[in-house]
Amino acid sequence: MNSHTKFFALGLLVAFGFMATPVLADINDLNVDNTFSYGTSQTITVKVSVKTPVPDVTGLTFYSIGPDGLTELDSRIVDTTGRYTGTLTIPANATNVIAKSRWLDSFIKLNLRINNQLATAIFTHE
Repeated sequence: MNSHTKFFALGLLVAFGFMATPVLADINDLNVDNTFSYGTSQTITVKVSVKTPVPDVTGLTFYSIGPDGLTELDSRIVDTTGRYTGTLTIPANATNVIAKSRWLDSFIKLNLRINNQLATAIFTHE
């Protein structure tokens, strides 16, 4: 690096150093509305009914939808009565979850809308 380049680079550093202004803030001056939530997740209730040709145990897998596609949240087993009720922790900004039901070699995927912290679905395997 020649002396002109070094001088120019030094000049830029000095110039930008004078242009930088420190930010002075006091956390006590921060006004946050009482409705603001710092939470990154929410817990919802899930009620699912799975109908199969014969009473049998079936599997359920729940997914959230994100920028990179589906992310598995949890897996559950539905007993021979075909009903599952439980809670599921999902991202705070989620308005729906994807549920997949599997019975033998049959797979069904449904989009469950969340209303008042509740998501419901009925799967019918034939």
